[in-house]
Amino acid sequence: MRPVRLTLQAFGPYANREVIDFRDAVNAGLFGIYGQTGSGKSTIFSGMTFALFGEASKSEQDRTSLRSDHAAADLTTEVEFVFDVGDRRFVVVRQPDQMRPKLRSLGETKTAHEAHLFEATGIPLDQITDERRGRVIAEKKVRDVDAAVADILGYGPEQFRQIVLLPQGRFEKFLSAKTNERVTILRDLFDVSLYQSLMADLKDKAAEAERQVREERAVCAGRLKAEGFESTDALLEGVRAAETAVQELSVRESETRKQAQAAENALRSAEEVET
Repeated sequence: MRPVRLTLQAFGPYANREVIDFRDAVNAGLFGIYGQTGSGKSTIFSGMTFALFGEASKSEQDRTSLRSDHAAADLTTEVEFVFDVGDRRFVVVRQPDQMRPKLRSLGETKTAHEAHLFEATGIPLDQITDERRGRVIAEKKVRDVDAAVADILGYGPEQFRQIVLLPQGRFEKFLSAKTNERVTILRDLFDVSLYQSLMADLKDKAAEAERQVREERAVCAGRLKAEGFESTDALLEGVRAAETAVQELSVRESETRKQAQAAENALRSAEEVET
């Protein structure tokens, strides 16, 4: 996920409308968000976290507390976040639970948390406005928007806090987590389904190869036993003994042939003498 533009209105310490354009920072590569204490760094992360997941960057923070205490009563608290995932562009807009003046009488009324998600792939950032945000993916129903965002990103708010929000000091939670917890987090962050499938396939093939080897060893042992051998070592010993016996027989056969040839030569010589 690459941040493109974050718009905060009556949010946190910002009483009016503030726009943060991330394009130059993202294009530069690695970048940081830093400043003095109280300068609004945490609010930027809270704005992104709220826009994506409907929660503040600190899980214990109440969503209703995100509204600026300095904003005009009739100015709606709203966050718009434009972000890219791969070659696709998305716009998410949220308004937290908040109190606003009644339109037709005195007093205040509460408006519920509202969310909208759009796909703006192909639309230049400068052309993304309140009136033009792209194709609607999900709107108003917070649950539908939450599910769609999680599906697009591949992770939820807790993983976002643990891994993405490094400036919030949450990374130590990941480092101190148990191995199984870290594996779960990384599997959620990075799509490893291909490697899991490959690993399962290799495991199945290894099990099948092991089964075949066991069966072939059992057949071999049966044949050896039928021939009077208790093991392959005994078979090798028998082969060596047979080779030795063959060599001895070959030597004897050679000597016998020589003796026969000598006898035949002697017989021929005797016949020639008689003649």
